[in-house]
Amino acid sequence: MKLARSTTLCLVLTLTFASTPAFSDVKPGATCKKVGQKTVSKGKTYTCIKSGKKLIWNKGVITSAPQPKISPSPLPIISPTLSPAPSPTPTPTPTPQPTITQSPEPAPSPTQTKSEIPLTDLSKFQSMSSCRISSTVTGQDRQHLGFPRSREAIQYLGEHKAITLFVYFDDLPADQKQIDEWKNNQIPTFERLTESMSYGKLKYKVETLDQFLHIKKSVLFYNLDTAHDDPMKPNADVRGLIRDAVAVADPFVDFSKYQFVNVVTAPTTKIGFEGVFMQPGLFTADGVQINNATFGPIREYVDDPLKKIWLLHEVGHLWGLIHPFQTGGEKWGRPGYPKFSAMANGISRAPEFLAWEKFVLDWFSDEQVACISKPTEQTYTVKISDLSLNTSEIKMLIIKLNNNESVVLESRRAGRDSQLSKEDEGIFAYHVDVDVKTNIGAVKVIYKDNPPSSGWYPSTLHKADKATFRNYTIEILDSDPSDETVKISIG
Repeated sequence: MKLARSTTLCLVLTLTFASTPAFSDVKPGATCKKVGQKTVSKGKTYTCIKSGKKLIWNKGVITSAPQPKISPSPLPIISPTLSPAPSPTPTPTPTPQPTITQSPEPAPSPTQTKSEIPLTDLSKFQSMSSCRISSTVTGQDRQHLGFPRSREAIQYLGEHKAITLFVYFDDLPADQKQIDEWKNNQIPTFERLTESMSYGKLKYKVETLDQFLHIKKSVLFYNLDTAHDDPMKPNADVRGLIRDAVAVADPFVDFSKYQFVNVVTAPTTKIGFEGVFMQPGLFTADGVQINNATFGPIREYVDDPLKKIWLLHEVGHLWGLIHPFQTGGEKWGRPGYPKFSAMANGISRAPEFLAWEKFVLDWFSDEQVACISKPTEQTYTVKISDLSLNTSEIKMLIIKLNNNESVVLESRRAGRDSQLSKEDEGIFAYHVDVDVKTNIGAVKVIYKDNPPSSGWYPSTLHKADKATFRNYTIEILDSDPSDETVKISIG
């Protein structure tokens, strides 16, 4: 037991020599048991060394001076090292966090404020079909903006094809621009806008016969040499020219695949007419009768960026559409003319068809049309979405006035193929009379109340604007980047 106790004491002394007092006096030269063993006695540290064959304590080293350094020294060193550690703790950036949390919070509040405008329940509106109005235009003049649609119009729903023929004559040579203009401008513009404006309900593929077809006659043979826009000669023969073009192309083309034909000539003043030709039995080829064609020299539209929509405009006529605005006299050029619709005069800076034109072509679904045909409320509030976007939101508001008149509201935005300025954006409101024929104002703009007496002003209505038509007041309550909130008051 004594040995064990002594060993324990020795270990304790070895581990704690810097601060443990001696248990007995040590004399230099006295024997010790192990080389390197240390002990403290009377302020000195003695080390066991080998002297000859003996193990003895050395003279010792004074330890009283270093002792204060060893003991307090760790405290000041450790203390400053630990004290910076708390100082990062306040810096975990709780300061930015309130800023990040608070900054988004104001953003929802404008949205919440706008959404607080109560909208009229959709059940208060009537079905889209109840807003159809009938036209009394009959006879050979089949083009109008009402219902029913002409049976002679080409297909405006589904997927269809057309063919383009490039022709030249004995005295009118071919021009490479005939092909280039159509393949680079007319055809891609027509195909793209047809699909996008119809929200995918109509797709046309316009094919080309990529060779020049020689009609072995003089271009004057057809008596078409009148000035552009002048009345044609009584013996003018557009039909004969189209038939001759089809006859030359027939060995290379299966006409049974196509809805209509485009016949394109080089630029010339020897043909003053360009546009559409519609006649039952226009020609028969490959076992089918085709009644519709576009025709003319490229002079009218070549190299003109605004007239890339020439084909779209002309095919609009084949679908039974008309020039909706009054295109002659002093009113032509007023605000709103001819900014909206390719059908205005073929050079519109905003070629997207009018909402009413889309309506008669059956391009809307029920949920995209808010119809007031039999008012049950004194006021209606509705949000009208950007006409060009392919979404299920309401695209047009129709107020049926009687069997042949309506008021239409649509939202116009700068966007797809549109060169509108910001001032032109907003609600385009207009009156439709389907008994009025082409060029004399079947569509008339409804301007804001108290417009300027002179100078330019937009044809669209903006936030806080009001417009009155008969006993209806139109008020724009709010405007967002893609829609307007509109209030209609009756009486």
